[in-house]
Amino acid sequence: PREVAQLNNRLRQRQNELIQEVYAVLAETSQKLQPFAQETHSAVVILAHWDAVQAKSRLGRHYSGKMIHVSDERGFVLHQTAHPLLYWSLKQEQIIRNEIEFGDPVRTLLLTGPNTGGKTVLLKTLGLAGFCARTGFLFPGTDHPIVPFFDSFFADLGDNQSIEQHLSSFSGHIVRFKEILEDVSDRSLVLIDELNSATDPEEGAALGRAFLETVMARGALIV
Repeated sequence: PREVAQLNNRLRQRQNELIQEVYAVLAETSQKLQPFAQETHSAVVILAHWDAVQAKSRLGRHYSGKMIHVSDERGFVLHQTAHPLLYWSLKQEQIIRNEIEFGDPVRTLLLTGPNTGGKTVLLKTLGLAGFCARTGFLFPGTDHPIVPFFDSFFADLGDNQSIEQHLSSFSGHIVRFKEILEDVSDRSLVLIDELNSATDPEEGAALGRAFLETVMARGALIV
């Protein structure tokens, strides 16, 4: 109806006027705050930092986390530790803790065992401990966890098969190995889940050995 059309036009006009007024208020406010932009930016940075610190602390309290001692030596010391996410999916008495101590002169840790035995979870626990050491997150455990400082992390977990990129399971792993070998150093942590399991066992074993020997020669820690 014509009457409704006229009312709708008036509504649209008022909405546009409201938007213009909002822009005018924002422009005026911005002009008044502009001289204090640097102080405001610094305040936001400080508040964000301490907000993150508080968040890390509250997270750590949930699983009784301990402060990580970051070491220049190449070795892990983690007593009664577990993956932090387990504390949200299991009761604490159901969580299996791990005792981990390995490092110089040993640079390679081989995990073996049955399916669903927790190998991949332990692999991810070590990787996460390395990240927490760099970022200041508390980590589950007793005493004082000791974790090396890593400048790079490399992982080959799961199946990298891709139809879009024309990669089979095996070639997907090979591409990842190539990326690791190009950048790995003596301050890297390399995590490999089921080394070359997607190919012929004899060929996979030979290629896996060559890969491991090359990475070990670079001095990286490997799990």
